[in-house]
Amino acid sequence: MPQKRYDKKTKAAILKVTTEARAAGKAWAEAYKAAQTAGYTGSRPAIEQMIRFAQAKKPGQKPAAKRGRPAGKRRGRPPTQVKAVAGLDAVQQIVKSTVQQQVNAAIDRAIAALQQSKV
Repeated sequence: MPQKRYDKKTKAAILKVTTEARAAGKAWAEAYKAAQTAGYTGSRPAIEQMIRFAQAKKPGQKPAAKRGRPAGKRRGRPPTQVKAVAGLDAVQQIVKSTVQQQVNAAIDRAIAALQQSKV
């Protein structure tokens, strides 16, 4: 199905009312209604796309501000580091020793089970 083409006058009117509505802080739904009053017959996502393409860089224009993540930055979150809080060092040591004791006990049980299965 071929795209519907608007004549230059109608398209300019559609673009003008839509960009004015968006510049005034209105939502896309309100800008879409304004475009319909100017003669637009397409869908709302299509008018959004039409506006974005109309505002895209044209030959001879200065380059737009650089977008995206800065060069040299790695993706993802940086590794989390546990910061020691005053008074929590003792609690952290107790938790660490308790976990270590439980891990050691589990390993001892596993070794004992393996030794019994060999016999």
